[in-house]
Amino acid sequence: MNFKVKVSQIVQGDLNIQKNVKNVTKGTSFNSSEVSADPGDTVEYQILVSAVNNSVPNVFVKDALDPKLSLSGSVTLDGVIVSSSSFFSGFGVNIGTVGTGSNREIRFKAVVASRSQFTIGIFIL
Repeated sequence: MNFKVKVSQIVQGDLNIQKNVKNVTKGTSFNSSEVSADPGDTVEYQILVSAVNNSVPNVFVKDALDPKLSLSGSVTLDGVIVSSSSFFSGFGVNIGTVGTGSNREIRFKAVVASRSQFTIGIFIL
């Protein structure tokens, strides 16, 4: 699970970032390491960003979507739709100031490619 975070100014504070995934089709819970999915299943990603020591202003978050996944619906930040093109390319999405003790949450869903896109075996996306 790859993603990037950019802080546009130097501050004294640390960010804690956790990316989780669940299989919506199979009804699994969020997991921070992996989830099993079959071709055509819908998976949902959740990225939680929090500040540890001090608030961190002007934070950008960017992610990469595996070529065998297709975005399904919108990318949201704390429940509000944001630009998916900015989130997956360019500089990312500016999530603003990340305060101490609070999470900023980004979510998006993706559909796993059809069976014809895979050879036999197990693939990690």
